[in-house]
Amino acid sequence: MTQTQPSAAARSAEVWSHSADAAVVEDGDDVFVLDLARLRSDGVPRAIQGSAGVIWRRIDGRASLGDIGAALAAEFAVQPAALQHDLTMFVDSLAAAGLLVRGADRG
Repeated sequence: MTQTQPSAAARSAEVWSHSADAAVVEDGDDVFVLDLARLRSDGVPRAIQGSAGVIWRRIDGRASLGDIGAALAAEFAVQPAALQHDLTMFVDSLAAAGLLVRGADRG
């Protein structure tokens, strides 16, 4: 059975939160994240730097991916469509690593 991918509009409406299992240390512009639930199997902190750090800080359980994309587009003077794919791929990679959860603010 094939799974259909959500439309760009559906992805744009998604809201994400930081996982309750994510331990976070911010150092200036850099963000270091460790998934405490996977500590025994992975145990490797992820460094999130540059524009990725900007995205991490905007993921707050309230803003949709569309809202985040629009804010980033304004901040970096690019068209929202030009960064939407990279934004969703980045969010998907963090979710696969257990660092983000889909849905409203966890706390």
